[in-house]
Amino acid sequence: MSLNIYEMSDKMEEEFQILHPRPSSIVAALYTMRDLGVDVVILHGPPGCSFKHARLMEEDGMRVVTTGMGESQFIFGGETQLTDLLHVVAERFKPKLIGVIGTCASMIIGEDMQSIVAQAKIDIPTLVVDVHAGYSDNTVGVIRTLEAAEKEGIISSEELSHQKHILEAATRVEKEHGAASKDYLPPERGDTKYGVARRHE
Repeated sequence: MSLNIYEMSDKMEEEFQILHPRPSSIVAALYTMRDLGVDVVILHGPPGCSFKHARLMEEDGMRVVTTGMGESQFIFGGETQLTDLLHVVAERFKPKLIGVIGTCASMIIGEDMQSIVAQAKIDIPTLVVDVHAGYSDNTVGVIRTLEAAEKEGIISSEELSHQKHILEAATRVEKEHGAASKDYLPPERGDTKYGVARRHE
């Protein structure tokens, strides 16, 4: 029986609990947007969501901004904040391609980001990705971003199918032999460029 990546994620949760923090699907979506050449990403969520990785993306040349959802938006929604920020981004950065990534907060309240983006009428291609950090596989964020890219005509349906196949295979390997096969990982920085350089002095 073949499982897709969403079913694999659910099945893994049923089998055993992983105790260590895992990579976030939101962050995976960020990195994928960078690789697709997105100029500006709007994180539709709290100001602190994915802060470290957002700043790293800026070092790579992709702007990352946030709607900064707070307690009021958690209850009443953040449509106004997202609409206003879309116009600010279009005016300030003059992007050729925008990304909008949902977060746990916007997904829990059921924010219809696709509809908000359509109603904003900014006339700039925009990838809209509904995702949260509750998936055990961060590759869900990659696939959802690639699906948005295919919808906007940035990648072909053949390329999307090819990438899905690779990502699902990589997820299986990770679950069987990688970090996701263990319930806890002790602290380990792994190889750093400095450590490798010292070993080869």
